[in-house]
Amino acid sequence: MTVPTSTEFIQRFPEFGELALPVIEGALTEAGRSTPAAFWGAIHTEAVSNLAAHILSTRVMQIGLQVGSQSGQPLGTGLTASLYGQEYERLKGNLALSGFAL
Repeated sequence: MTVPTSTEFIQRFPEFGELALPVIEGALTEAGRSTPAAFWGAIHTEAVSNLAAHILSTRVMQIGLQVGSQSGQPLGTGLTASLYGQEYERLKGNLALSGFAL
């Protein structure tokens, strides 16, 4: 239950391998702050990874490369705009209710 390293992240999501490591590390840090381990439990690392991938994919889409979106175009807003954000939401939906609001 830790925030993955940039190397671990790139192994899981090689499509982001061409991005600068500080950009990936920044997204991982941001995702780690938004994904409390106490809430996510055993799937914390997976949730952080998918949220970081969502953050990166939406940034990349904004500059025209459109990595990770459905059919090259985002469908929806917020977390539904990327496949990674959708997976993050799926993971969140599988958690037991605990009183936390994310």
